[in-house]
Amino acid sequence: QPGDLEGGRFFGGPRVGAGEAKILAESADGHPLITRKDRVWFFAPDLGRTLGLMLGGAGGCGDAVGPGDGSAFTADGISRAEDRTALDWAEDRQDSGGTPVFARPYADLLADAWIRVVLAAVESVGRPWLLLHPLPAHRAAVLSVLIEDPGTEAEDRERRLRAMLRFGLRSCWLFPAPGPGAAFVRTLRGADQGVGLLARDGSLDDLRLQSQSLGRLFGQTGVPLVRLENGRWPADPEWGPAAEAIGIMGEAHRCGRQPGTTGFLFGTTRPFFAGSPQGRLRRLASLPGALHIPGGHQPFLVAAAGQVARLSGSLLVSLSTEMAEEDFNRMLQSLYMTARQHQMLPLSPDQLARFVVGRRSTAMEGTPSGVRLESEIAVPGLTLATPAGIGWQGRDSRSGEMHGRSCLFTQIDLEGRAPMTLQATQANLAA
Repeated sequence: QPGDLEGGRFFGGPRVGAGEAKILAESADGHPLITRKDRVWFFAPDLGRTLGLMLGGAGGCGDAVGPGDGSAFTADGISRAEDRTALDWAEDRQDSGGTPVFARPYADLLADAWIRVVLAAVESVGRPWLLLHPLPAHRAAVLSVLIEDPGTEAEDRERRLRAMLRFGLRSCWLFPAPGPGAAFVRTLRGADQGVGLLARDGSLDDLRLQSQSLGRLFGQTGVPLVRLENGRWPADPEWGPAAEAIGIMGEAHRCGRQPGTTGFLFGTTRPFFAGSPQGRLRRLASLPGALHIPGGHQPFLVAAAGQVARLSGSLLVSLSTEMAEEDFNRMLQSLYMTARQHQMLPLSPDQLARFVVGRRSTAMEGTPSGVRLESEIAVPGLTLATPAGIGWQGRDSRSGEMHGRSCLFTQIDLEGRAPMTLQATQANLAA
């Protein structure tokens, strides 16, 4: 079955009749979207165009026309994420406690349907398949927390970090250059919390200098993660390639900061890589945010978590140290309870970015009796998904479900530039 496409959205694709084929999914006006006849499968939605527009966002660098209901204000002269969404304010939002939010990850739902069709087609000719799970350790979902710290007092900062550790959450703290000082950065790193850049919207050379200045505090040439201050959108079209060139692995500016922009503003719960006009493999991961506090519609957190867990996505929530400490701690408690309820893996955004970059760079090559894997960087927790009954010699596997079918998950730790060859065998199911 193609999965849950009810209420879905996509851009482009042919309108055809089904003929003698079985209709597996159809549009609201009755046109076939997915059909099958014998071994021939037809998938009508233009997946590439849809993902390109939804994830990449609308072009331009000025204000967009916002909604007329007061849930979001865009005419402020500043280009932000809410100005760049390709989704429709009226058609693509749903009510959440009286506030319209972007409640459905349309791009993920369509991509999941496509993968299900491909796997079903492979299975229909009796062939096995192999996928890399999108998350570390084949967890159902990831919870990532960003902390924007534009310049908090040292004692206040320490108390908020202690609260974060008390709840066992992983976060990445974003500071403007030159940063909070080496002592606090060492404290963060020792507590397995990340450090990133809250960048000014300056020139590309300025981005490099800011990254280097902050990176020196923890002995690196730059930072792994960046977001522009005040929710700004990069004005320079070369911003992404420039960030990648100086070693930044992830950007986190795809997040609305107003009640009516809460949710999946770019149609996805998953980190992704923006395409290159030359078709080159990009190494800068985009981490879409679902909720920013203060400003976002906090009650949507519970519904967002359910969507994220169902689609093996990541729930990225950003907080500001400018929040009242009581509100900050209350939000951490809500995040902790949400992670426990949905069995989410707490992972800082910089760690998530590094994992997805490593996963993206992993090359797989079939061998006569298995598979050979190699990545440019280390990928701990990389998980292989195979049909039930197909395992790997000398490796324990666990059963589970992915894309609507029973699977075996096998976790490995892939070292950078160290090829690993696995031999397929009857699976040894771990307890």
